[in-house]
Amino acid sequence: MEEEKDVKKEVTDIIEKSVSEKTDTIKKEIEKSVQEKNEAMQKSLDDAATQIKASEEKAKSLETEVTALKKEMEEKTETIKELGKQTKEAHVVNIKPVTYADFIFDEIMKNKEELLKIKSKNDCLYMNTVDAICKDAKSNERIYKAGDFLTTTESFVNTDGDPSRGILTDFRRDVTRIPMRMPFIREIINTYTTARPDVEWIETEELIGGAEMVPEGGLKPELKPKWISRREKAKKIAVRTVASMETLEDIEFAAREIAFELERSLLLKEETQILSGDGTGDNYKGILQYAPQFFVDATTYGRFFQNIIDPKEIDVLRASIAIIVTRYFRPTTILINPVDAAMIDMHKDLTAGYVHDPFTRSISNIMKNLIVREETAITEGTFLLGDMSRSNYAIRKGLSLTAGRGSINDDVEHNLYTFIAELRGYHYIKENEKNAFLQGNFEDAFVMLDKLSS
Repeated sequence: MEEEKDVKKEVTDIIEKSVSEKTDTIKKEIEKSVQEKNEAMQKSLDDAATQIKASEEKAKSLETEVTALKKEMEEKTETIKELGKQTKEAHVVNIKPVTYADFIFDEIMKNKEELLKIKSKNDCLYMNTVDAICKDAKSNERIYKAGDFLTTTESFVNTDGDPSRGILTDFRRDVTRIPMRMPFIREIINTYTTARPDVEWIETEELIGGAEMVPEGGLKPELKPKWISRREKAKKIAVRTVASMETLEDIEFAAREIAFELERSLLLKEETQILSGDGTGDNYKGILQYAPQFFVDATTYGRFFQNIIDPKEIDVLRASIAIIVTRYFRPTTILINPVDAAMIDMHKDLTAGYVHDPFTRSISNIMKNLIVREETAITEGTFLLGDMSRSNYAIRKGLSLTAGRGSINDDVEHNLYTFIAELRGYHYIKENEKNAFLQGNFEDAFVMLDKLSS
């Protein structure tokens, strides 16, 4: 019995020991697992905290960037507004371009103090080129050099001697000017500016030979062009006017009138030269010196007009268009006197009915979509038409303005100031392009066409 108890005890001890060991093992495993999970959780918490901190820093950085972008956007918005303002102002300027009159007026007003300081005949003021007043005796010769001036206007001097003027009189400050035609030629020809005193271009004077049909291996024909160089030099247009010291006391009024009259005088002379200058001496060579004369006979364009009966102005102009086109050009503009345009529009048939209804089918509408300009610069009874883009006017010196006092007309003694405006340019039509134009006299053209139909 005793042995049996010992065996049970031994077995019990073994079991308890085994259980205790397993319990310890399990406990350690559980503790290890719990520790690992705690460490993993702590790591996760630390990572989360790091991420939160990074997010906070990123958010702060983004806030800084947003603030900077907002500021930049505000600055750009102001820039855009300013650009918009400048664009609007530029657009307004383009609608009303600066004219020579604007330039002259601005220069006089800008230099009015220096201008009124001019006292002696050796003083001069180159307004648009030199800020200071020059006092060189040679400048006096420069201002009053003979041949510089093509026209002269009278001074704006009050001669009525009425002491009550400006007190009892309702004085109107505007001037009723003498009616004159307004210059137009720059609008329709090729006008540009240049820094060169002359222009040179190359033209083909002659073509010898040309393409031919050749057999295989045969000698190829030769084309031999012959070129020639042509040149035109700049020439000057100038005008001067005189104003009294009393007139210049109302400087704004005087400047405006001086500017208007100088500009109109210059541009009218310029237009006359571009249209009809004879090319001799100091004159431009005008369009009418280049343009061929209207001419037809039985062998020259006779087929076009052999059936014309009782030719009129409209027939002459239509025939002229055809002549220019057969010469490989396309006319763009017809220039005729307003009286001739009216005669065309009011032409009637034998029953006193309008041939062309002047209210729906005037000359401006029927001449092959060409621009018809009624201009008094064209002599009554004559016409000029052509591709006006082939007429070139280069402005070498847009405008220079000088003011001074000299000995002419005893300017100093009579308190008179002289203003001088001048420009330089050259007009030319290339020799190979002169057939883009045609001019003529209606009566002479009628005779030519009548001969063909008789």
